[in-house]
Amino acid sequence: MNWSKTKTILIITFLFLNLFLTYQLIEKERLNTISLIPEVTIQERLKGNNITIEGEIPEVSSKDYHIIGKNVEISDALRGRLENQTAVFIDDEQKVIHSVLDEPYYLSEDQFGVDLRDFLTNFIISSAEYRYGSYEEEENEILLFQTYKEHTAYSNSYEPLILYLNEEREITGYQQRLNEFSRIGSENEVISYLKALEVLLNNQFLKMNDTITNIDYGYYSSIPLENEDLVYAPMWRIEIGENIYLVHAIESDVQQLSSAEEDEELEDIEEIIEGEDEEADE
Repeated sequence: MNWSKTKTILIITFLFLNLFLTYQLIEKERLNTISLIPEVTIQERLKGNNITIEGEIPEVSSKDYHIIGKNVEISDALRGRLENQTAVFIDDEQKVIHSVLDEPYYLSEDQFGVDLRDFLTNFIISSAEYRYGSYEEEENEILLFQTYKEHTAYSNSYEPLILYLNEEREITGYQQRLNEFSRIGSENEVISYLKALEVLLNNQFLKMNDTITNIDYGYYSSIPLENEDLVYAPMWRIEIGENIYLVHAIESDVQQLSSAEEDEELEDIEEIIEGEDEEADE
């Protein structure tokens, strides 16, 4: 046996083994470093493009799922508790209430949000579940949506609560539906709000010197099922000036809503109502 030759082979073998192990260690460190970079990089991109964010960022879970909303029957007992109004069912299944107030309910200019919340408390079934959605100027109506896990469940084809106004800013009546929500499908990782902003950056919806005026998290449904149930997807709702974008919180798809051109006076209603809800919970 040629010991000198064998020793040389062993030395070369151990050398290659050390090089391989060193490479694996370096690659592992590189991957760990990369996993920590994305959100820092997004923040740097925002700063570099002079993009500012106004308002608070909502706290959300790291995982979420789609939900389904079922329009449920409203019992005669619940309808019978409604006072100072004439409330009737306008469908055979007792899922839609149409009400006319005995006297119009005034919404003051100085305390619009407070008056609106008081109205809901005194006139609406399950009032705490509803949150301000939008003001429809042409129809002179206020639309409100229900919430799931403290987040608003929006739909562009279904309005759970419609308040009818007259020219004097008074509520004259309303139409109400009541949804029950349940989980559908498996739980998935949710992208962060920074990742949602990166999606907008990459698609050129978010540009240099833009101001992000609001970031919210909620559930959105665009197409009802055949039985009128609605499937909602978790979404980041991001307002940039007059434009509103939805970023799917699981799949990262982007949808642009119509421009936000509501009256400035009504834009703060949701914040007022949310604040009062938080105080009530305390």
